[in-house]
Order: sequence, then C-alpha cells, then structure tokens
Amino acid sequence: MKINTPNELPRVDIVDRSKNRLYTRHEYSNGLILVSEMTAGNLKVSANYKLIRESDGTYSPDFDSPNSDFYECPRVI
Repeated sequence: MKINTPNELPRVDIVDRSKNRLYTRHEYSNGLILVSEMTAGNLKVSANYKLIRESDGTYSPDFDSPNSDFYECPRVI
C-alpha cells in the first residue's frame, strides 16, 4: 500500500515500542496524520482523513472527508 504524502519528512513520534510491537504517529505539514501499528507479520495504518484509491493503485487523503473512526493516539516518548 502506497499513501501519497507531501514530499517531506514527517514529524514521527514513537508511541510504543516493545519486543513484539511498534506503534508510531506520523504528522505532515498539510495536517495529514498517519498512525501505524507493526507487529510480527502485520501492519495496520489509520489516517485522520479518509483515503481514496487512485487509478494507479496508490491512496490519497481526501481532505474534505475526515475519518470519524480515527483514533488520535497519545504522544509518548
């Protein structure tokens, strides 16, 4: 899965890091926030805006459609 993001490095917060899990928050200057949870063999990604599938198979945020299911994780570390 490729998500179209600004051509910049985001602010990255490591929320939780353990032997079996990495939970991170990525914030871009345009307001896009991606939260990812990585475990062995699994990656879950959530965005604060709904993602639209483009014709090339990539995904872009729809800034007119906030994601009501998005959970804003607390900033730790």
